[in-house]
Amino acid sequence: MKRKRERRPFNKTRLKNQILNVVKNPFNMIVAISLVILFCLIVIPLLQMIASTFTLARAEAKRYGGEVGDFTLYYWRYILVSKLSGATLWGPLKNSLVVGFFTVVVSVPLGSILGWLMVRSDIPGKKLLGMLVVIPYMIPSWCKALAWLAAIVNDESITTYEDNPTFGKTVVLGADLDLSGKNWVPIGNGKFGTDTVNAFIGDFDGNGHTISNLTIDDSSGSDRIGLFGNVYLNGSWGPLSIQNVTVENASITTNGFTGSGYVGVLAGQVIGEGSISGCTVSGVIRCRQACNNLFAGGMFGFLNPTTGSTDKIYLTVDGCFADVAITGAPMYAGGFAGYLGSCGKIVNCGSVGDVTMTEPYANMPYAGGFIGSLETMNGSVMIESCYATGNVSLTSSTEEIMICAGGFCGGIDIPEKAASIQGCMSSGDVAVTASENISMVLAGGFIGNGADQPILTAANSYSTGDVTAANGTNVLCGGFIGYGAPTVESCYSLGNVTSKNAANYAWAFGFSGYTVTGASFTSCYALGASMDGETHTASFLNGNHSLNNCFYYEGMELKETNVSNPTVTALSEDAIMGATAFSGFDSNVWQLSTGSIPILAGIPDGAEKTDKPIYLLKTITFDTQGGTPVDSQPAAKNGTVTKPADPAREGYTFGGWYKEAACITAWNFESDTVETDMTLYAKWDVITYTVTFDSCGGSAVDSQTIESGGKAAHFGE
Repeated sequence: MKRKRERRPFNKTRLKNQILNVVKNPFNMIVAISLVILFCLIVIPLLQMIASTFTLARAEAKRYGGEVGDFTLYYWRYILVSKLSGATLWGPLKNSLVVGFFTVVVSVPLGSILGWLMVRSDIPGKKLLGMLVVIPYMIPSWCKALAWLAAIVNDESITTYEDNPTFGKTVVLGADLDLSGKNWVPIGNGKFGTDTVNAFIGDFDGNGHTISNLTIDDSSGSDRIGLFGNVYLNGSWGPLSIQNVTVENASITTNGFTGSGYVGVLAGQVIGEGSISGCTVSGVIRCRQACNNLFAGGMFGFLNPTTGSTDKIYLTVDGCFADVAITGAPMYAGGFAGYLGSCGKIVNCGSVGDVTMTEPYANMPYAGGFIGSLETMNGSVMIESCYATGNVSLTSSTEEIMICAGGFCGGIDIPEKAASIQGCMSSGDVAVTASENISMVLAGGFIGNGADQPILTAANSYSTGDVTAANGTNVLCGGFIGYGAPTVESCYSLGNVTSKNAANYAWAFGFSGYTVTGASFTSCYALGASMDGETHTASFLNGNHSLNNCFYYEGMELKETNVSNPTVTALSEDAIMGATAFSGFDSNVWQLSTGSIPILAGIPDGAEKTDKPIYLLKTITFDTQGGTPVDSQPAAKNGTVTKPADPAREGYTFGGWYKEAACITAWNFESDTVETDMTLYAKWDVITYTVTFDSCGGSAVDSQTIESGGKAAHFGE
């Protein structure tokens, strides 16, 4: 007979000891803490994410007439039974199951064989084989996700905005991406005729991450090329934006389009109402085959804002930077953007890449260091506090009506409403080579074609590059602007201008080339050293126009003077560097100081090119008088000299630089200023040694001071 087991009475002490044993076990505590972390970081966010699928978000509330936070089944219907569900859920799910099944069928036996070979055999190339089998696991998941986004946005079955998976959504980049070895398909291909339906139509936040080695070779049928091919920011859906992403070392090559083409590293075309900010791009764009209406820009090919009120800005680009070299045959090309349409604004942006346009397929191509062309047909445009440092080159041998090039802006394409460029600068050279059949060649250090209507205002801006143009029927060049009827205030140009080989007129003017009635100039300065026009040359501009407080360099070399040069004030070298030379400039906008050409206060220091005109640079020669050579250096008139490294001379110590060979008056590198070309002389102090004589008990002998290389005096025995 079994004895019935007695139940042990409850014992608090025993329970306490059991709890202590669990708590004191480090393994148990690690598990408990891990569960808490798992619950906080995964379970709770997952539950919140699921809950959010039943509440109405801002974008959908505005479209479907509800309140933000209302209960809804819209998102579940969208993903399960909408027109797009097959492409976004059921199709990928079916493909995943099929791929998973066959992956198992293939990988299990293959993996078994490989595993046996790797562990149980000694086959040649064992290490290499082991490395190759893990490559598929090395492809970053974000690369796959971004490619998937491009694939579903470009789906040709999408016919409405609501079917577009980016409609009202925000895409956040979660990691840096390296796209090496991949031929990228632009997000939002926007094939010709479909425009915005196949565009990216949501928000994109790069989250400060970098996409490197973006490569696009040809376009596979797309006419909008970049990281994003086509972007549509519809303001009625809310304030949409692209922000905070870097695309570095991009390489884009186009081989021609069936219709218009749009090429930019960040986006080929941006349409609509919204903002783009905090983006940086670098790389190269090659447009190998010309086509009509090809727009190319370092950041954007075409910025095409919504148009409505002519006085409203709908699309703003702020705080973006492009370092992209552009080559080939676009119709509109700019270091930052190829084209800016009506109601757009660019502020606090810069570009440093060269623009080299060769044989464009168009009758009126535009090339600019910052932007190719502005269009104001349906509203005004604005560019503020921007810079361009790249060179601009345009070569064409076709029978075109007109070609335009400028160090900052190529020109205005469709002049109807106001265009404003303020607080901007360009420092690249402008070179245009045309065929003799081209009717008009317009080139300017800052703007090529300013339009024949008084719609352009340029203020508080300057250019420093040289302008050279050759061939064509009429070659019209200016140090600041090539052609137009602009209103220009507080601007200057430093470059030399050359115009030659024209069938009719070759003009080279200090500030403005061919100036149309309605133009006005206030506090403007033409400070180039040379104007070389084969038929017409002037120190400032042609004809009598509205001029107030305008100046030119009195030593400017003029090859020809076959025009009526207006009355402007000549400034000597000393006057240019004097305290009152730029008195009409606003000290809140400019950095003004005696002895220096003004620069803009709002432009980043790295963008400023403050080289002085050659006539204001004096040559400082250093005569080392027997020491190691020191290179000469340029210095601004009335400026200081940069102290070079000290020379050396055997047997001597360097004693400083002096104004004369006798070394009487020392040069003070902190306070002395340059007046003209001059030579500074090195002073040398001979090294001396003391020779002491030990007579070893004999009569004392005086010590001697001997110069380096000398000999002690001889004493008799």
